[in-house]
Amino acid sequence: MKKFLQIGTVAFLFVFVLLPVLGHVWRKRHPVNFPSVVPANQWEFFASEQGKFRVLFPGSPQETNVIINMTATNMAVPLFYVWADRQTEYAVNYVDYPKALNKLSPKEQFDIVQAGVAEKIGNVVTQRNFIFEKFPARDFEFVVGGKGNASGKIRLVLVDERLYQIEVIFLAKNPHEDDFKTFFNSFSLREKIILKNIK
Repeated sequence: MKKFLQIGTVAFLFVFVLLPVLGHVWRKRHPVNFPSVVPANQWEFFASEQGKFRVLFPGSPQETNVIINMTATNMAVPLFYVWADRQTEYAVNYVDYPKALNKLSPKEQFDIVQAGVAEKIGNVVTQRNFIFEKFPARDFEFVVGGKGNASGKIRLVLVDERLYQIEVIFLAKNPHEDDFKTFFNSFSLREKIILKNIK
């Protein structure tokens, strides 16, 4: 059971964390030196009825849906993302795991995701567990280093069998903390959707 989750998580992270970093153009010097790279009038709310969430993106997000082929089942992983500039990506994605995986605690599931990042992508430098709208959640940050010189902030929220991942990938030496706070603080679960609390 745990091995299945690890395999699925690694595939999930590779598609939506590692590939955007490797496939995008990164510069060592950021062309903008202001506290915020996103103009106030560029932020717009995006709501996903199927995803049951709402978030403020720095522009209209692109959408894609990737099917991860697993031995026992297929997992559909919707992705919504915006590149605010050439070095900064804002993204939300989620995956619905089989109910049997509920045997793992939220902490165990978060640990597996974080370990996948540490093994495949970069060093985890901060971590914080908390409760998000009555659901277990974790924030952590990683640093890739090397030529990419990239960092990432990830928020994990576990709602029943659904794991949400809210992330920002950015040039390590030029974070735009005000924009990141706007993005993360705007994420919410849709109020009209009744969700069961996880103990």
